Amino acid sequence: MMKTLIKPLMLALSLLPLSALGCEMPEMSEYDTVSCLVDDLAKVAKNNKWGFAHKNGKQIIPIQYDDVLDFKEGLVGVSQNGKWGYIDKTGKMIIPIQYDFAFNFL
Repeated sequence: MMKTLIKPLMLALSLLPLSALGCEMPEMSEYDTVSCLVDDLAKVAKNNKWGFAHKNGKQIIPIQYDDVLDFKEGLVGVSQNGKWGYIDKTGKMIIPIQYDFAFNFL
């Protein structure tokens, strides 16, 4: 009996870390694309422009960017017209959009 329980238990425990990495994706039908939630915010896109919405669906950062990275250390890289800068979680410009490249903070 013990042997028959060990294999399923070991399998379940080995898959546990994968489920912890799962993506919570809110249902927001008003957007063309919705990403996984990170700190209650999801990247959202409409008509090939990007912004951010709270998990409740309220738009926090207007959909106006050509591309966006992921929030790290409270900042996110945003692109307009081929240039990059960084904004905070309120949408306030922290580093002006004037650079050729941007990367996520580590």
